Amino acid sequence: MIVKVCGVRTAAVADAAVTAGADWIGLVFEPRSVRRASDEEALEVAAAAAGRADLIGVFVEPDAAACDEAAARYGLAAVQVHGNVDRDFVSRCDVPVIRGLNVATRQQAMTIDWWPDLVVLLDAAPAEG
Repeated sequence: MIVKVCGVRTAAVADAAVTAGADWIGLVFEPRSVRRASDEEALEVAAAAAGRADLIGVFVEPDAAACDEAAARYGLAAVQVHGNVDRDFVSRCDVPVIRGLNVATRQQAMTIDWWPDLVVLLDAAPAEG
């Protein structure tokens, strides 16, 4: 099992997560998210996690160039992409891709259409309201 702590925005939280056993630290780059890391925060988290945990950049419907730029700047091991993203995205992105799928029910988790040739992350569905 891989443990990922997502939405990390401070070195202190990154350090606590890694100390507690996190394998991956998630940096959210979606502008609409309250957990979005600024450039300064992302650099701070990257420095705190360096050599201790892999960094995963979280994006919603990004273009591959944005993912590649973030991977180079922050040392991302992979990008997690959500939303309307086509399969060709994987070949256009230089960094490994994790397909994030939001599911609300067990039925959705079992029947959703996913790409069989890459890592899939099942995530909670966004809150209603």
